[in-house]
Amino acid sequence: MRIVLYDGLVATDATGNLVVTPAGYYRLVLPGRELARLGHEVHVARDIAFDQRAGRFVGILSGGERVSDVDVLIVKYAMAAWFQLAWGVAARRNGQVIAIDLDDWGGTRLVGSSAAMRIPAWRTIHAADVLIVSTSYIAKQVAPLGVPTVVLPTCIDATAWE
Repeated sequence: MRIVLYDGLVATDATGNLVVTPAGYYRLVLPGRELARLGHEVHVARDIAFDQRAGRFVGILSGGERVSDVDVLIVKYAMAAWFQLAWGVAARRNGQVIAIDLDDWGGTRLVGSSAAMRIPAWRTIHAADVLIVSTSYIAKQVAPLGVPTVVLPTCIDATAWE
């Protein structure tokens, strides 16, 4: 399976390597390593784009190369607002799985309110196949949305302590 992880707040360092946010590292890169260990092809994208002709998302890596034929796109919630709901619906219809990682809860009661539907990222959540959340509390908050939800607690990278 070809999986693209997108933090959205990435940059490249002087040597051309991708630098992700701490949240992107713990929420995307570490789980991505485990997915790669299980035999999946995993890419951390510098950017993603929507291919209108194919109706699917493609990943753009640090060197500018494009990863097409993406099976699963995992996006941090903060970046979910930029892509249009219609894109997510089209991508799902064309066989892509869209997962949105939500690791923080601001405490606002937006779920179920009409105000929530005016916020682009909340509309995008409805186009997701699955939500990945960091706590059972967040899972309870998003349950009324009806999107399948998986709790993946944030963890410490054990290799950093070796």
